[in-house]
Amino acid sequence: LGAALLDSRQFAEARKVLEGAVTLPGVTWREHLLLGYARLGGGDAQGALAAFNQSGEATQEPDQRAEASAGAALAEVELGQVDAAVQRLTDAGPSKTAAKVAEANLPRVLVRRALAKLETGDAAAANRDLDAVDRLGTGKRADLAKLAAFARALTRAEEGRFAEATAGLKRSLTPAPEWAWPNTRALADAWVLYRQGKVAPSRRLLTAAQRKPMPGQPKWMGNLTGALLRREAALAYASGNMKASQKALKAALAATPDDALVQHNLACVDWRQGDSASALAA
Repeated sequence: LGAALLDSRQFAEARKVLEGAVTLPGVTWREHLLLGYARLGGGDAQGALAAFNQSGEATQEPDQRAEASAGAALAEVELGQVDAAVQRLTDAGPSKTAAKVAEANLPRVLVRRALAKLETGDAAAANRDLDAVDRLGTGKRADLAKLAAFARALTRAEEGRFAEATAGLKRSLTPAPEWAWPNTRALADAWVLYRQGKVAPSRRLLTAAQRKPMPGQPKWMGNLTGALLRREAALAYASGNMKASQKALKAALAATPDDALVQHNLACVDWRQGDSASALAA
């Protein structure tokens, strides 16, 4: 019954049935395995990981333990433990079923890790994961292929290959895939322009995208706004335009008053304008 409910994607009902099943005499590794998938389908990744681990502990058979490990990898991805998940899926073990799970999910998990690496600015690591995705292939999953292309375009921006980045973003977001929000293209293009030092066009795109922010975006948009102000200040300072630099730095400082770097740069502007006392105080 639990398996039938899982097949029909009735995860909540499957979970109820299987949580009862694992308390019965004679329970095996498979009941725990199915419970893991029921919990995972219902959004309880932590509970799913616990069930998959119990499944692996309930058997000594290599094939069965491999299946449990593959399920655990999927839960780890949802918990943000992507490195552990990649390791499990790369070493899927002797089970044909586990190999199929790995084949279906490893490219997706590698793209997920590449995007996480990009968040930390590690374009080289992101490229290594995307190279692995190219070798594995994405099959007929067009949305996954576009997501990989999107991630690759962002790595190009980090590497300073801006023309390739812009072209890659256009290919990956035209037509818009299911995972993209209406303003994803505008935000991605704004990021590339920021990396190029093109502050004004980047700000125009960002301002338009901010009119209808999607969940989770306001904080990122605020961070990019601050980054644009700091870049604008740096460019103005380098050109000798102290007034413009001061204006941008004060705007940046209003948003993040405890930012020591902005305070320091504003002091440099004060000094360049002959206000040594304010510069020394800052």
